[in-house]
Amino acid sequence: MPRKKTTRGRPKAKRTYQRRAVASRQQTAASKQPPAGSWKLEAGSRGPIRRVKGMHDILPKDQKYFELIKFMALKHFRLNGFERIDVPTIEYASLFSKGTGKDTDIVQKEMYYLASNDEEKEPMALRPEATPGIARAYVEHGMLNLPQPMMLYYVAPMFRRENPQKGRMREFWQFGVEVLGTSNPSSDAQVIKMAWDILEDLGLKDLTLEINSLGCRNDQNNMREILISYFEKKKQYLCEDCKRRLTVNPFRILDCKEEKCKRIAEDAPQIIDHLCAHCRNDFKKALEMLDELSIPYDINTRLVRGLDYYSKTVFEITPAKDKSRQGTIIGGGRYDYLIEMYGGREAGAVGWAGGIERLMLALKEQKIEVEDPYKPRVFLAQLGEQAKKKSFSLLNELQKEGIGVRAALSKDSLRSQLRLANKFKVELTLILGQKEVQDKTIIVRDMKEGIQEIVALDKTLEYIKGKLK
Repeated sequence: MPRKKTTRGRPKAKRTYQRRAVASRQQTAASKQPPAGSWKLEAGSRGPIRRVKGMHDILPKDQKYFELIKFMALKHFRLNGFERIDVPTIEYASLFSKGTGKDTDIVQKEMYYLASNDEEKEPMALRPEATPGIARAYVEHGMLNLPQPMMLYYVAPMFRRENPQKGRMREFWQFGVEVLGTSNPSSDAQVIKMAWDILEDLGLKDLTLEINSLGCRNDQNNMREILISYFEKKKQYLCEDCKRRLTVNPFRILDCKEEKCKRIAEDAPQIIDHLCAHCRNDFKKALEMLDELSIPYDINTRLVRGLDYYSKTVFEITPAKDKSRQGTIIGGGRYDYLIEMYGGREAGAVGWAGGIERLMLALKEQKIEVEDPYKPRVFLAQLGEQAKKKSFSLLNELQKEGIGVRAALSKDSLRSQLRLANKFKVELTLILGQKEVQDKTIIVRDMKEGIQEIVALDKTLEYIKGKLK
């Protein structure tokens, strides 16, 4: 009887082929990965990995400016009774197109939009500013029903896809305030005074406050027609952006930085001449309060700010020698209709934002020295294993007393440690060697006088406190 042919070997061959194919794909994928520890990108790239365009690192040498600005702002916020609010970095894009303005440069050109997915079909964006998010939170969490006004502050990074240049980055830090639930012009003066006080406390000189009024929405509707009539006659001389602005928001033409548009705007009708009696009276009251506070100001009838939600008072503070838009270090104004726009009842509001990076530049340009509050006053040098071990307890004792002290416990050379002491510009250097450990003493060197003394180890803290008074 003939034997039947068997096919048992064929599946085995197929499985072997599949295993080899998978192994081959894994090997190919692995070969595309950069070697461990390599700082090189994949083939085709140039040089080491770098930061993303428009982003920046705040390096240790600049942190003293960064921390000082935040500290000074927080001090004035808390002294004036403001409470902190933090809102999400990511919001629905419609929040900004509705509030900031769908035809503004921020929404049209500068927002970082996030790709939507099955869960979130509505487009989202990284926040380019904080005010819309805070106004949304005010409505969403029923803050309108709390005692008014709500006085809030924030310190947070913002994101705008701008052309990176001096004072303008794609990720930047802002601190600011919002007073929500009042239309009283005294709030305008209050927030301007706080901004002015922060800048003066930072040591900035030659500041200029420019202020204007955009009027209520009735004033703006009337003024819109007046401006359209004026600029229509000169449309052929406007830049392409301003030709577009003429139909969507003619107020923005007054803020254009193109020289030919600035010349045309010089002779445009002034908003301040077309305010209703109520808005004119509110603006007059705000200015009188600034006079009472001895805060100097210039009325700039071309100042409109770049956001659609502004009404009535708007203002900017710049160093006197820098009139560029990049030179504005604090800017803000009133936005009495934004809360209503987001679904709340009509509630007046005013606020401002300051750019931390721009302030850092201003401090450096005015050569304002910023002292590090944690700058070391004492350096502890050690020599030998026993001295190194003893140094830990001595460092701990000094730090608990709030004395700024540095050491280089990873270094064994006394010479290299003393070089560090000179670099830190400390007042006193403590030297602890094997002999000092055995004798229970320590050498204290006065770095300014060049004199050194031997002090009992258990009297070190008392001696140092006496010397540093």
